[in-house]
Amino acid sequence: MTFDKSAVTFGHVAPVQVYFDDLDALGMLHHARFATLLDRGIDAYWRSKGYAVSASADAGDALNVVRALTLTYHHPVNEVREIFLWLWVRHLGTTSVQYGFRFVDGDGTTMFAEGTRTNVRIDPATMRPAPWSDAARADARELLGAEGSEAPELIRR
Repeated sequence: MTFDKSAVTFGHVAPVQVYFDDLDALGMLHHARFATLLDRGIDAYWRSKGYAVSASADAGDALNVVRALTLTYHHPVNEVREIFLWLWVRHLGTTSVQYGFRFVDGDGTTMFAEGTRTNVRIDPATMRPAPWSDAARADARELLGAEGSEAPELIRR
């Protein structure tokens, strides 16, 4: 199944796979797995831009931590299948970025979950917040909607 990206005017949409071991005892995608799928989706986007997560001193912009995560669940994923992560930047600060995201099905009829995630770039020497590089800011702007933007209501909850 593919996602119709023509309805998306900003951000990035990518498939994520739900596996059997992601399901809980009730046969539904375990709530904590949404955070894991989000991690994988964000990592894949930044790897496609040439960044690689590392704790080394030369990791640069790839060295960042999660400061906050909100998730609202709307509809269960109750089978092994491909779903889609729609990811965008709501706010790009000096040292932080706030993503908006939705997990949706391929035909655009169901939203499984949505939320926000804030990451903070960390200086490897001090482990304190550090400014994003100009290159990372440019790459993040590719995901930017209008400041603080919410995704349009394309999908029923």
